[in-house]
Amino acid sequence: MRHLPYAIGLFMLSPLFIWAALWLAFPGPKPGITDAPFIASLIGISIPLAFYHYIAGLAFIANSIEGGAGEVRPRWTPARWLQKAMIPLTAISSLAAIIWLVQLDIRPVYVAVLALSGALLTFGLIKAEGGQGPFNIHLTLASAVRGSVRLFQSILMNLPLIGALMREIARNPHRAAPYLVANIVLGAILYIWLFGFVALVIPAMLLVPVAFYLMMTLAAD
Repeated sequence: MRHLPYAIGLFMLSPLFIWAALWLAFPGPKPGITDAPFIASLIGISIPLAFYHYIAGLAFIANSIEGGAGEVRPRWTPARWLQKAMIPLTAISSLAAIIWLVQLDIRPVYVAVLALSGALLTFGLIKAEGGQGPFNIHLTLASAVRGSVRLFQSILMNLPLIGALMREIARNPHRAAPYLVANIVLGAILYIWLFGFVALVIPAMLLVPVAFYLMMTLAAD
C-alpha cells in the first residue's frame, strides 16, 4: 500500500508523457517553444523544481500510509533517488538552455537572466536537501531582504501620489483599496494595449525564481 501514492502519481503524469511522445513524433516548428525560446527556457528549467515538490507531496502520503510522521522526504529508495536527481537535472537543463539561447543569438541580457534563474533554482534545491557551508548564506541574506523591504516601504510611503494612496489605505482600507485595485486593472489594460499580452507574461516568468528565493530567505529564521 505504501507504493500506491507513487503509482497514482505516475498515472497522473500520463498526459504529460503522451504530450512529450507526440511532440517528438511530429517534427517541425513548435508554437510557443521555438517562437519564444526565452519563455520556453524559463519554463524548462523550472520543471525539475516542480517535480521535486511533486515527489515530496507523494512522499508525504506514502510515509503516512507506512506509519511515518508524514515527512516530505521519501522513505522508498527509488523515489528518494529520483527526488535528489532533480538537483543535477536543474543544473544540466539550465546549461542546455543557455547553450540553446546562445546558438539562437538571443540578446545577452536574456541569457544572463536565465543563467541567474537556473543558479537560484539549483541553490534552493541544494538548500532544501540540507546543504551546508556557502548554502547557508540565506541566513544572513534574510535580514538584508527584510531591511530592503522596509526601505522600499519607506520610499513608497513618501512618494507624492502613491504614498498618499497607501497611507489612506492604511487608515481606511475599505474605502481606498477599491480605488487602488481599479487603478491597477486600468494600468494593466493600458500596458497590454501598448505592448501586447506578452508584456505581462515575461515579467511574471521572471518573478518566479525571485519569489522562490524571497520565500526561502524570509523563512530562513
